[in-house]
Parts: sequence; C-alpha cells; structure tokens
Amino acid sequence: MAPIHVSFGPGRYDSVRSLTGAHQIIRLLPFALAPLLTGCGVQFLYNNFDTLITSQLEDYVELTPEQQAYFESEFEALWQWHRAEELPRYATDLENWAGLVDDGVTDSEVDQVFDSMQGWWQRVEARGKPATKAFIKRLNDSQIYEIAQAFQDENAKWDKRYKDRSLELRQRRWAKNFERLLERFTGSLGRQQQGILAVASQDYQPVREYWREYRLLWQQAFLTLLESRHDAAPFEAQFDLVFGAQQRLYSDELIEAQVQNETLTRRIVLAVLQSLDESQVEKFKNTLAARAQEFRELSREG
Repeated sequence: MAPIHVSFGPGRYDSVRSLTGAHQIIRLLPFALAPLLTGCGVQFLYNNFDTLITSQLEDYVELTPEQQAYFESEFEALWQWHRAEELPRYATDLENWAGLVDDGVTDSEVDQVFDSMQGWWQRVEARGKPATKAFIKRLNDSQIYEIAQAFQDENAKWDKRYKDRSLELRQRRWAKNFERLLERFTGSLGRQQQGILAVASQDYQPVREYWREYRLLWQQAFLTLLESRHDAAPFEAQFDLVFGAQQRLYSDELIEAQVQNETLTRRIVLAVLQSLDESQVEKFKNTLAARAQEFRELSREG
C-alpha cells in the first residue's frame, strides 16, 4: 500500500508509468496525485479511487470474497485518514507554492517543493505498510501463480512497446510530455521556454533499459516475498527489500540516470518558473489555488 513517487517532471514521472503492475496492486496510491494536481477530474478521481484500484487488482489476481472485504475495509480506513489529514496539508502546500512566483523563485524554493511532495508519499507509505503485509499473507498459492503469469505477460507487452525507440525520439517525447505537464500549470509556453526544454532534452537520460532490469529483479523479489509469507523472519526481511529498500535492486547505471534526470527536472522547473510572463503567473497561481480549494472541499466531504 505504499505510494509511488512522482515529481513535477518526467525524471521520476517517466519511471512511474514504467512500474510493474505489482506495485499498483499492493501500493494503494499508484500515482493518483499527479492527475489530481493537474486537475484531471479531481473530485471524480478521488472519490472513485477504490474502483480504479480494484480494476488494477483484477488485472493480476482474482480475490476471494474474504480478501475483497479485507481490501475494501483497509482501503476505506486509509482513504478516510488521507482525506481528513493529508488533503488539508496538500492544500496548504499548494497555497504556499502559489506565492513563490511573486518575488522570483529560487533553487532552494524549488527544492522545498520537491521535498514536500516526497513527504506526501512517505507518510502514506508508512501508514499503509501494516495492511500491505496482512494483505500479502492472505494470498494463496494459486493466486501467486496468477501473479507470476501476469508478470510474464506484462513483460512481453513491455518489450514489444518499447522496442527500437531511438535516443533522439525518447528525448523528444520526454520534452513534449514535460511541456504538456508544465502547461497545465502555466498555460502555453513561449518560444524561449520551449527552447529551454529543447536544450535540456539533450541531457535527459532514458532509463527504460535499466528499468527493465530492475523490473525483473523486483518481480522476482516480490514472488520470493509471497513464497515466504508464512515464515515470519524471512518474510520481514524480504518485505523491507520489496517495499522499503528496493533501490538496492537498482543498477549503478539506473541510479546515475535517475539522479541526473532528477537534477535536470528541478533545473527546468526553476528556469521556467523564473521566466513566466504576467499571464502565466496568473495562470499558475489560479491553478494552484483552485486545486487547493478542491482538496479542502474533498477533505470536508469525509
């Protein structure tokens, strides 16, 4: 039930879309807050997130009635906590971020934004781990087989989808996706701002090949965790690896690329925010204010 990390830019966002489905099964917050922030049906998405998660589950394993009841109960408890305690914090963060463009944004302020978002995930992760453990222990042998088969099918689709994409094409798509993401907050980017992205894209390091290696290692570690679910000590050690220390499975190349892309993302966000014109500043502030208001309204609905 731990969350997946995302940021404003495709440094981590690119990896979010690449995560193995098991993360989406067990982690009850699979990058939902990214579309929430950008206004993609905030109220509908948030209030129907249990249905979306159930749909993800059904892609990998068929739950028994008892498992389904447990899942729904734990999700409801997590979501009520999130609604009551986390959404108001998000609203306050967004309101604070809206003021960053008033007097010129600094690199330390951008770092604070990213660090705050990191805290969003960490708090949900800590809250959801106990229920995640209990849920895993409820899976049976046939369901473990279902998950293993789903991994094989998913990997085949992955390899087919990302086959033969050139470095230049991946960098261009990265820049275009980043531009679309930024424009949800700022409105259309000007030529100078598009130029910032075009130049920066040449430094972007695609991680798909490295991420594929990690996916395979993580999938195997997850299956090992499932097999050890009735043996306390091995289970606890394996759980910490799969849902806490999974970066131990990263290759040196993946770590290096992730760090570089994260740094690049922060640099671009800073450069674009510093270059906003008056209409873009107004759009940025209004967008964050609208999201903050929606988060507060959603919190009160609980």
